[in-house]
Amino acid sequence: MESLGKGIRALVKFIGYLGMASVVAIMLIMTVDVILRYFFNKPFLWSFDAVEYIMVLCVFFGIGYTEMNNGHVNITMVYDYFPSWIKPFVNVLNHLIMLFIGVLMTWQGYVLMADSYRVHRVSTGAVKIPEWPVDASIVIGGAAFCLMVLVKIYDDLRPAKTKNA
Repeated sequence: MESLGKGIRALVKFIGYLGMASVVAIMLIMTVDVILRYFFNKPFLWSFDAVEYIMVLCVFFGIGYTEMNNGHVNITMVYDYFPSWIKPFVNVLNHLIMLFIGVLMTWQGYVLMADSYRVHRVSTGAVKIPEWPVDASIVIGGAAFCLMVLVKIYDDLRPAKTKNA
């Protein structure tokens, strides 16, 4: 099971790096667009829509990576006062809630992606960019997040199993 966890962590890391690369892509597109607009009066027709879509990819590809690195917001005001034997149960409960939200997000992303593909939904800008690949990033990022939370649940339960064995 540890090798599966390592594989999931590597996958989540790769998807997170794609999300990071998308930030660089946004920066480059906007920089070149500004240069073309103000110096040559020839901006990209597709830059606004593309950057909007890449932002979706950036967010959803980053949530699993953020979870892997414990980067999500934690409120520990009450948690710090719990006895040490309760904290693992609170962690599992927290991760189960996160998993529920992640599954809902991934499922709704799939519903949106399937609908976008079925009706051939495109952007409203000058260049008609299909929306379903962007919606697919919600599914991919959500699935990576769910897998990472499952690994965290396993990690939370593993010490309890070794103590009882």
